[in-house]
Amino acid sequence: MMKNCKPDVLLPFQLTIKLFSLIYHSLRILPVILLIAAASCTAQVPSKIVQIDGKTYYLHKVEKSQTVYAISKLYKCSQDVIVSNNPGAENGLKEGQEIKIPMEGSKKEGPVVVQGEKVFLEHEVKKKETWYSIAQQYQIDINALIAANPGSENGIKKGQILKVPIEVKKTEPKVDTNAMIASHMVKKGETIYSISKKYKVSEESIASSNTLVNGSIAEGQMLSIPGVAKTLLDSIRKADAAINIPVAKLKDSYNLAMLLPFYADRPDSLGLTEKERKLQDIALSMYRGAMVAEDFLQANGPSAKIYCYSAEDKKENVMSWTKKEGIASADLIIGPLFKESFLELAKWSNIKGIPIVCPVPQTNKILLSGPLVAKTVPSAAAQWEQLALRLYSQDPTANIVLVNSGILEDTRSIQSFSSCWLKVSGDTLKEFKPNDRSVMIGSLLKSGKRNIVIAPTTDKGVITGVFKGIGEKDAVVYGPDDWEDMEVIHADWRNKYHVHFVKTIWIDYGEPRVQEFVETYRRKFKCEPGEYAFVGHDLLLYYASGLRLFGDRLMDHLQEIPQDNLLASGYKWLKSGAETGAENQFIFVIGTDNYKLYKEDLKP
Repeated sequence: MMKNCKPDVLLPFQLTIKLFSLIYHSLRILPVILLIAAASCTAQVPSKIVQIDGKTYYLHKVEKSQTVYAISKLYKCSQDVIVSNNPGAENGLKEGQEIKIPMEGSKKEGPVVVQGEKVFLEHEVKKKETWYSIAQQYQIDINALIAANPGSENGIKKGQILKVPIEVKKTEPKVDTNAMIASHMVKKGETIYSISKKYKVSEESIASSNTLVNGSIAEGQMLSIPGVAKTLLDSIRKADAAINIPVAKLKDSYNLAMLLPFYADRPDSLGLTEKERKLQDIALSMYRGAMVAEDFLQANGPSAKIYCYSAEDKKENVMSWTKKEGIASADLIIGPLFKESFLELAKWSNIKGIPIVCPVPQTNKILLSGPLVAKTVPSAAAQWEQLALRLYSQDPTANIVLVNSGILEDTRSIQSFSSCWLKVSGDTLKEFKPNDRSVMIGSLLKSGKRNIVIAPTTDKGVITGVFKGIGEKDAVVYGPDDWEDMEVIHADWRNKYHVHFVKTIWIDYGEPRVQEFVETYRRKFKCEPGEYAFVGHDLLLYYASGLRLFGDRLMDHLQEIPQDNLLASGYKWLKSGAETGAENQFIFVIGTDNYKLYKEDLKP
């Protein structure tokens, strides 16, 4: 009998059926294979890359139903990184929305190499990859890929690291012309993160605007919040009002009292010491500047009445001052200029709910007098901290050399700059000690880097030694306010080393509004305005405008007061706690170029 068995060779009709079946199943599977391949390729194609404020980001377009979690997995970064760079992302994403993912915190494509203005991704060549396949994978021109890897024109091999050039679009940050600086009083349980979400600004901008170099805040602390949209700020204020946060009480007219050392009991300066004459000049200049500002207020508002009283260095007279009409009914008090008298009057004014302003350099102890105290001249420590923050934001890689004079009077300034730089950069500074003969300042300067020498001292011997020690090396030298007029610093040194110095008042006599003020002052008082004439003018305009906008809630909104009409001053407030006063942190940095002085952000 013949056994049943499968033929070794397919008959023609069987072959036809088999081929048909294979083709059918292949056609069903092929789209899936192509889809997987396409998805694999797409996952490796970099998103659009942009530079914003000097930082490099992927610009990712959100796909339908895509979440922050899904994107964090795609870019191999934390969800917190995405949310912190895209305020509002925590509330959900919309299809088509573009969000920023910092390349520094992502591992999506592999290591990133930045060379000048060019950005490259590093690609490790895999088996069977070619110039063409890699160019297709990253969607770039093959010639650009080859040009970025000189020496490999004749071929590439597995394991080789190639630089893949990525086109980076430089994007200028959008400027919201209606953006404002808000003042925020920290409430219990609030963090920098929660406050940044409330105002839709970055944590970094809040920290840098308030010298929060360690990121810590305290209940009752007043923060300046930059770049807040006006519509958002209006809605926040309405929401605060709805939960019974005190609303400002506004008036049609305000009383401002000035207590200054006119020495009215000694006519024609008879019997005054040299120090008293200087104080009298300051008082007269400040008063006259305020009178020019009062003329402006009468024409433009708000309505304000100025009361001026002679207040000398007599603590025992303070309570008698409080009985004077203009002080008892004041909405704001400026002065007195003496520490003990100011402290005594500040106790009374805080009980009465009247803000009080110290307009001259004074110890920070006065800030402990109460929450209604404002100190308009930054301490030396605050000035050097602000300079450290500014220099770090301009060039964190600069070679900083700090001159440690070893002089007691310079210690606080030296320590303030050094500790602030350490906190923001995480790195210590090079110190030059003039008394240490084993190290010359020139040996601490590096070729090919931006050398910055910080010299917080007015000692003529130290200053001369610093400039002579730099010699022919390239360096920019920074010093204190006093350097503006110090004869020991020769004009050639100033120009060669682009000498900079910190100031709290800066008068640009080429500015038309300054020239108009000078002409008005001359006509009105038959003399030239000194620096304190500008101080008096700016103080009165600033605080009168603040009262008009915020009334009895003035101290809660200091940073929101417009500064457009100020001639020589600036205000950036720091309030460290609910029971302390506010200190101004604003500084001007003045530089030298071509034997001319310029305000750093306005170089000729």
